[in-house]
Amino acid sequence: MKKRKTLTEHNALITAHYDMSAPEQDIFSLVLAQLRQEDPSDHRYHVTINELEELAKKQINYQDVRRNAHKLLTRACTIVKDNGNVLDVTMISDAEYIKGEGYIKVGISPRLRPYLFKLKKNFTRYQLRMSGRLRSKYSKRIYKMLSQFKSRGIMRISVAELKMRLKLLDPKTGKEAFAKNWTEFVNKVLEVSRQEINEHTDLRCSYEARKTGRKFTHLEFKIARV
Repeated sequence: MKKRKTLTEHNALITAHYDMSAPEQDIFSLVLAQLRQEDPSDHRYHVTINELEELAKKQINYQDVRRNAHKLLTRACTIVKDNGNVLDVTMISDAEYIKGEGYIKVGISPRLRPYLFKLKKNFTRYQLRMSGRLRSKYSKRIYKMLSQFKSRGIMRISVAELKMRLKLLDPKTGKEAFAKNWTEFVNKVLEVSRQEINEHTDLRCSYEARKTGRKFTHLEFKIARV
């Protein structure tokens, strides 16, 4: 794995709504790092335990890799297309653990391929190595979102939209899955992410919460590159 491997990801994926654990995100990131425009649709990408350990800076056993790869198969990603249509798609199509070899072979979901290969203008670049340092699944997602706006230096987003992207809020039912009150959301999502991103990545961020009436409804992130 290249030390400063830069990943390029379609903004539709950066802003998509999905829940994926930190180890699952690492597996998918290592798949993204291997993509080539000439890859056939049936190409399978090798992700080794050694690469995962190097990325996460910790020891990993094959049972965990198998379990996380299996969970990836169940992760639905919701993408709002340019025409307003809503696409629900899995991130990977299959995962095969190669016994005794210490790696898995991963296939990309066919409907996801245009958001991985046909990158012309709506994309974001971020550092794989730095994303791997982040422990919280929310930190990894927010790091990518902030990377989208690092040239502008500011990202404004509603609290509801951020929660939907992180799968903390169901837009259909209005139910919240985690960190349901504001204090929990700040402590377990926003502050953890801010601290990890500032300590481990090429970005420095701070945020301010703004109210509509008596409720916090919007966030403004200030972003600096280092």
